[in-house]
Amino acid sequence: MNKLVPLGLVVAVGLFASACGDSKTTCTPSTCSGCCTSTGKCVPANQTTASYCGKGGGTCAACASGEQCTNGACGTQSGGCNATNCKGCCQGTQCLGGDDKAACGTGGGYCLPCQGTKTCSAGKCASAPCNATSNPNGCCYNGAAFPGDNPSLCGKGGAACKVCKSNEQCTNHACTPATGTCDPTTCSKGCCQNGQCQPGTGVNACGKGGTACVACASGQQCQSQTCQASTCGASCPGCCDKTGACVAGTSEPACGKGGTQCQACGASQACQAQVCTDVTVTCSPANCPGCCDKSGQCQKGDVLQLCGKGGGPCQACASGQTCLSQTCACTTSSCSTGCCQGTTCRSGNEAAACGGGGTICQACPGSQQCSNHACSSTCSHLTCYGCCDSQQVCHDTPNDSYCGYFGLPCQACSGSNSCDLWGGVCNDSSVCDYSSCDGCCINGQCKGGTLDSGCGEYGIGCEVCGGSYAPHLYCGIDTDTGSRECLATSSSTWDVLVSSVEAKATTVWDEFLEGDAPPELKVLVRVGANSEWTAPAAEGYYADFGNSYLFTASAADLMTSIHFEIWDDDVGPDDLLISCDEHIYASELKLQETKITTCSSDPQNAEFISITFRFRVKSP
Repeated sequence: MNKLVPLGLVVAVGLFASACGDSKTTCTPSTCSGCCTSTGKCVPANQTTASYCGKGGGTCAACASGEQCTNGACGTQSGGCNATNCKGCCQGTQCLGGDDKAACGTGGGYCLPCQGTKTCSAGKCASAPCNATSNPNGCCYNGAAFPGDNPSLCGKGGAACKVCKSNEQCTNHACTPATGTCDPTTCSKGCCQNGQCQPGTGVNACGKGGTACVACASGQQCQSQTCQASTCGASCPGCCDKTGACVAGTSEPACGKGGTQCQACGASQACQAQVCTDVTVTCSPANCPGCCDKSGQCQKGDVLQLCGKGGGPCQACASGQTCLSQTCACTTSSCSTGCCQGTTCRSGNEAAACGGGGTICQACPGSQQCSNHACSSTCSHLTCYGCCDSQQVCHDTPNDSYCGYFGLPCQACSGSNSCDLWGGVCNDSSVCDYSSCDGCCINGQCKGGTLDSGCGEYGIGCEVCGGSYAPHLYCGIDTDTGSRECLATSSSTWDVLVSSVEAKATTVWDEFLEGDAPPELKVLVRVGANSEWTAPAAEGYYADFGNSYLFTASAADLMTSIHFEIWDDDVGPDDLLISCDEHIYASELKLQETKITTCSSDPQNAEFISITFRFRVKSP
């Protein structure tokens, strides 16, 4: 316990020390309850003045003219305590420092007590951060604690979680080269799941000796790498977590007592006496000129991640936006690589939204297409997935009159020929098909299928790629599918867009705050050095993002790894639906779209149905 020492005794001790020698006590937070002067002298908390104001051993500050020092904070008290005269928080008419667990706040807002295990940091009540002390056996990602035994979130010792590469696995909380096989020889200390060696200590992946991992049944926990009946029950003074372990039951994520199942407290609740209890959130339009964050604190509302005004919820501005006048906006600086359509930053390479440099998007007139951020009458592989006619008009859907793909000149099929919808070439299938040709077919003739001018196999219509018309493609064998077809070159670059996301309608979302409201889905996508969020969609289990542009990435990076996370955007802490690592096939880039319905890094995820990406070629 810290105790206040009478001033006379302090002076007497100081004189005695001076008489005995030159030893000095350094002014630090551990030795000074007030503030430290520039000469290292401690001004005790009960002796701070307008000239020497501060607390907790911080550096003394001089209050501005008309201000006074109250409880270590500068402010003027005329007219009561408010945002204009208090840098800390207001308790009645008194301005407090705002950094105490019992009275936390900033900017002249109300002082609030931090509930449960939360502490006051920079005027905000916050959960203890994830670090080596709070999560020694796992890793930390975005401030949250994870077990650290998943290839998408791998690590230990409270360090930042790592995403293992596609040729690595997470073994004993570390990314290690994948052996290619998992068996008792290569995984003697764990168990095998999807060909990868797991620690074998998790309730969803339990086992040892290189045997197949098993998911423990309800009421069981993984003890000594074996599924066993949970021993947690009435003898537990706290609550039983999802693994069956007895925990204290005093934190918001795991609250409870008497051996009952742990509960996750809602955003407006705190774990008090091992019971989730509603707490009052005072931030509102009545007292906040900025926006209210998820902890109920009033923020200025002028930064990218906390943007808003009028006491409404703070918003995280999406990719290509900035916070302008407390509103998420699209500007020339925030959307320099695309164009602005209202407050949304678009890629600027769409006929319906064309432009660059953050200018207002334009709809290209007539048959014009958008190429390099400008409307153009030139039809090419950059503007057209189908074929280009003699008038430079793009025909996206091949037919007998306009047959072709990848911006090649349209062909008119005549006689017994018809347009093959796979290859985009004219062919007489009664003469050349799978029964008579091992390569590919064009105009009733069988080709070897290994050239850019005729690529394919099993008697399908030949694809035509490469050259000046489709320089972003070449004829090769897709290493993922094993098929011979036109593929994206590794040097080509592509705009990455999110089209839609669908989640299962089986989970109750936001039950503590909004009843059983559906999620407000948002997506984080990371490819190579690029990383961007979509804006949150409206409530629903299906979210149409309208081909929301994120960034431009190389085919080499896309074919190596694409990491995506799907979240429910909440007033309280956001909920993670899935964190997934996949890669895009070269053939999928050619088709400019892929729909991912399973996640190899999280195959048992119960919330995820699908995510659809669109790709638009940027350069060869």
